[in-house]
Amino acid sequence: MKQLRLFVLLFVFCIVKSNAQPTFVENLGQWNDAINYQFEYDNRAIFLLDDGFNFLEIDSQFWKTVVQHPNDNNEKSFKQKDALRLKYNVLKTTFIGCNKNAVKTGSDALNFHNNYFIGNDQTKWKSKVKLFQKVTYLNFYNNIDLEILAYEYGMKYNFILHKGADFKQIQWQYFGAQSVQLHNQSIKITTSVGHILERMPEVYIQTETDKIKVDGQFRVSNGIFSYDLN
Repeated sequence: MKQLRLFVLLFVFCIVKSNAQPTFVENLGQWNDAINYQFEYDNRAIFLLDDGFNFLEIDSQFWKTVVQHPNDNNEKSFKQKDALRLKYNVLKTTFIGCNKNAVKTGSDALNFHNNYFIGNDQTKWKSKVKLFQKVTYLNFYNNIDLEILAYEYGMKYNFILHKGADFKQIQWQYFGAQSVQLHNQSIKITTSVGHILERMPEVYIQTETDKIKVDGQFRVSNGIFSYDLN
């Protein structure tokens, strides 16, 4: 727990110091080996793992007080015990039956990089760490790729179906939420520190020459989410 809390504080510090556009940062060893890429957006950090995503979400009131409007708070407010109490939640999205050994590749790289020189362990010091706008998990399910995209307003992921793919393989569930509900073809996730509205991922069929978008909708049964394609 102490290690997680320290990581959260480091995350807040790094966000305060950075105004960079949302991107996927590759892990060259500066973080835990379980993390493939990290995506930072507003008061959230999203860690791309072998079998899904971990959403680290900072309490919105703490975020507004410390990060977004630090100069709007007078000295008295910062002396109050509760003013800087750090609250956060970790939400995990796990894809059931996926290929944890899928090859992960970053693309649409930016023309600058990050450097990490944090702590006393020099093996964790990394320079020229690349940043990407897209990450792809190849053959995440049999004949299905997972495509994860960075946008100005967050992260979005899609599935690319190749010849012989069965979309019914795609199933996932959430851990660390107070409630998870279908909401107008989105998923509304309530946590101890706020809400996450996850838009429906798009599904494409890859042909020899093009990608064709197919319509569908979410299904949920016993807490397990899946798709129905039209």
